Amino acid sequence: MRATGMVLYLTATLETLLRRIGSDTARPLLAGKDAHAVLTGLLAQRRNLYDSARHIVIDTDGLTLDEVAGRASAAWNEYSSAPNRKS
Repeated sequence: MRATGMVLYLTATLETLLRRIGSDTARPLLAGKDAHAVLTGLLAQRRNLYDSARHIVIDTDGLTLDEVAGRASAAWNEYSSAPNRKS
């Protein structure tokens, strides 16, 4: 992934993720399960992979969708204009 473009890693605390998911029943990994336990496990399993793949991290806690999009856009502008960007 890194070789073909910029990779953003959007992070949020477990509490934020649980609040965002709410009672959404359209999430197969969480259907009929303890969302807290499942997300805790997924975060533990995936964090190192996501961190090693990313160019930029954006902490989305407390941000609106527009704010996240603005930060992602700014990150792209900075990344794409860097003379010696590294994959």
